[in-house]
Amino acid sequence: MRFQGSRSRVIYLLLIVMLIYTCGVCSYDCIRFKGGGIYYWWQAGACKYLLENTDLARNQLPVYGTSAGALSAALFVSDVSMDRAAELAITLSEQRQVFTRRGGLAGVWGNLIEDWLQELVPDTISPSSLARVNVVVTPLRIWEGPQLLSNFESKEQLISGCMASAHIPFFLDKKPWRKCIKDSKKYIDGSFWQFVDKGQPEKYPLSDVHRDIFDLDYSLDTEFLEELQQSDSSIVKLITPEGLFDMMNRGYKYTENLHQQGKLSNMVKSTVQYQ
Repeated sequence: MRFQGSRSRVIYLLLIVMLIYTCGVCSYDCIRFKGGGIYYWWQAGACKYLLENTDLARNQLPVYGTSAGALSAALFVSDVSMDRAAELAITLSEQRQVFTRRGGLAGVWGNLIEDWLQELVPDTISPSSLARVNVVVTPLRIWEGPQLLSNFESKEQLISGCMASAHIPFFLDKKPWRKCIKDSKKYIDGSFWQFVDKGQPEKYPLSDVHRDIFDLDYSLDTEFLEELQQSDSSIVKLITPEGLFDMMNRGYKYTENLHQQGKLSNMVKSTVQYQ
């Protein structure tokens, strides 16, 4: 009887240890890339860290993207090098004299983004990768609230959905809306309601579908946000190549800190350890 009692205590202690370990491990069931305009590059830095240190780009975890976050979602599931994305963005901007033209990004940003996506998203993107992406858009009947585009069947459909989600009326390409080839409907920026009402909660993903959401949002980086509040924090402000890479570094460091804090513990590659 003494042996059985000792064995029971050992089992009980093991169960407690397992419970503590399980509770301490983050178990996300989707990734959400929020909007942010030019602050997309902070998100690109966060994506870079995840691509280097986790297998999230290649597993089947659903991703949700709104506005600029839709671009992150598309490139993330495509396992695109964020450094290459940055270099290409700078090259395309220089070719179109964005850094020297009076209007900056106004009126040309849309075509630039679309050409950038066409170059970066592989023609061979797999059906399983396409199936992971969910893009938030705002219909022209804005009172209907944000809607979700999903089940993309081709690279072209995905890019069209991303462009609809990121469409800032008139500013991107002098047009009031963007037509998505997936459903032939017209949309504007998916973060419209968050822009109009800063306290408006994100509708997607639905809470009854996903409970443990991994948010990649520059506004969660308090140090970065404090600096923005002391400067011109316009989401459409043109930045220099140096500013772009600095923003990427901020997003990278933020995500590295999450790793250090144990908040990526069930997502990192087995060969990666944080020192």
